[in-house]
Amino acid sequence: MSDKIEKLEHKLSSLQEAIEAVQDEIAETQTEYPEWIKEGYQTLGNGSTWWSPDVRNNYEYYKAGRIFKTEEEAETFSRNEQKLHEVLQRIKVWNAGWVPDWSSNKPAKWTYLFDSVPRLQVCYLTRAVPDSHYFKSKDIGQQLIKEFSDDMKPLVTHGSNV
Repeated sequence: MSDKIEKLEHKLSSLQEAIEAVQDEIAETQTEYPEWIKEGYQTLGNGSTWWSPDVRNNYEYYKAGRIFKTEEEAETFSRNEQKLHEVLQRIKVWNAGWVPDWSSNKPAKWTYLFDSVPRLQVCYLTRAVPDSHYFKSKDIGQQLIKEFSDDMKPLVTHGSNV
């Protein structure tokens, strides 16, 4: 009896996977693409960009915001993404495993802002960006600004080309 139950559970699991795959396919075909999206440039996380004659066949790239009208837009996105990665890796190394404690206002947590120039801001109980964008000391923030001033723009402007 238990062998038959196992077989039925396996069939049920397979059917559920098939249903989910069909639902994903339906969602992809019902996606409203902007008018201009027929052909365009796509990007990968490794900095590469390429032209595609039919970008509509790659729903995952569209969902991830990796389809662009022009090669310049795609390359700017890729450059900013690489800069962001470098800045976040440096923060990770300098924080040496530190994680902000949001249940207390001590110790202070630091992050940066970018108005017309980059500057530091102390944060206590307000969490505005992911934890990986905070650092445990003002010194780390000052060093980041010294080394990565321009490269930090995409991080604080959400990847836009400021």
